[in-house]
Amino acid sequence: MADQVVGFGARTGPMVDAVTMVSAKIQAIADATVAMFADAAEAPGRLAEAGRLLTGDGALGSPSTVLGAAAGAIAAALLVAMAVHHVLRPARLRLRGRVPETAERMAALVFEGLLLDAAPAAVYLAAGLTLDHMLFGPYGRVFVGTEVFRMVTSAVIINSAVAWFIAILLLLPIAAKRPNFRLLPIDDAQAERARNFVRRVVVTAAAS
Repeated sequence: MADQVVGFGARTGPMVDAVTMVSAKIQAIADATVAMFADAAEAPGRLAEAGRLLTGDGALGSPSTVLGAAAGAIAAALLVAMAVHHVLRPARLRLRGRVPETAERMAALVFEGLLLDAAPAAVYLAAGLTLDHMLFGPYGRVFVGTEVFRMVTSAVIINSAVAWFIAILLLLPIAAKRPNFRLLPIDDAQAERARNFVRRVVVTAAAS
């Protein structure tokens, strides 16, 4: 992915895209939860059933408390990924200035760039699933989540990470910020437009 993040306060770049993907997933789950309760309110008995599924008969607290805890864990995983992305920035800048002299060298440098780009996503996935297990698993430090709750949190983490990896792979031949590694016959302006288009598509798909 293109390196646009200068620090933790940056407004554009791959980390912001990742946050957007996760936020979209969380919002979709929140909307689905609201719809579930709205639908349950229309039929006697279904509202209580929806609450039981999400909060374990109310033992875990209110739906907003439960969803807030899940969002906090996911946000923590994102912060860890952001830290890794920040630490790897010098390596990405060094790689951007390198010029491959042979096809073999080109392949090696492209693969190195792929590893650098994928590292934060891999850390996010690992940290997210680890926190989910530690905080909400069978021996959860916060609470022992219900089966439905664990399915929801796992789906958010895995789906958003997969979307992140897909974006990395799709952006690899575009190389908007690494023109020396670009695999498509396009100029910088076209690469910028293609990158923005791919990001919009991936974020939209992640939210659906």
